[in-house]
Amino acid sequence: MRAILPEHKNPALREIAREVPIRDIRSVAVKKLIAEMKSLLAKEQYGVALAASQLGVPLRLFIVSG
Repeated sequence: MRAILPEHKNPALREIAREVPIRDIRSVAVKKLIAEMKSLLAKEQYGVALAASQLGVPLRLFIVSG
């Protein structure tokens, strides 16, 4: 499982995130990433949202806590 990376150890935060291609939106890889993001966000006591870039994945993808 991935982890939320600290700012100083995460080069993806300094990159321009790539768009998720339409053909990949329902892919297994993106679904798995979203599931991991949900799991990590649920573990954060004060977490409100999480971006893929925070996990070291430079994609324009984020989730918001419900």
